[in-house]
Amino acid sequence: DDAKQWLAQRGNPYTIIPTDIAGDVGIDYGVYGVPETFVIDEQGIVIIAGTNQDGVKNALDKIKAIAYTPDVGDEFDAIVKSIMPYGAFVEFLPGKQGLLHISEISWSRLETMDDVFEEGETVRVKLTGIDSRTGKFKLSRKVLLERPPRSEGGGDRRENRPRRDDRKRD
Repeated sequence: DDAKQWLAQRGNPYTIIPTDIAGDVGIDYGVYGVPETFVIDEQGIVIIAGTNQDGVKNALDKIKAIAYTPDVGDEFDAIVKSIMPYGAFVEFLPGKQGLLHISEISWSRLETMDDVFEEGETVRVKLTGIDSRTGKFKLSRKVLLERPPRSEGGGDRRENRPRRDDRKRD
């Protein structure tokens, strides 16, 4: 309260963010190149103070991104960090990465990751699950794409296969 009064008397804008991960945030003066003052008290309340409202807003947005806990169903513009034969690792929030598996990129089957993405590329993804044991994030791009219509004849792929009569029968 003393800090809020002190800031209010000087006409400085301030915002208070309650967070339960204050120790993990590790904010200090000028960390993000924003000349604003950050204070985290023992109760996990972050106070952002500054003389520039835009700077305070930028700092607030960055702290919210760090402290944000994603929920299944949330959508993000993720940045491709690395590409593997089985998919791409993408950063969808600052410091939060997940695997975008090759099977979750497109409705059509992808044989390889060649020429699918480039590192640094932005891709829209949806958080489809969080592993309860490991905390790993499961992401999908294809659920955000329109599903193509089934081919003529429809049905399961097995139904469209020719019958093999040369199988051994007991």
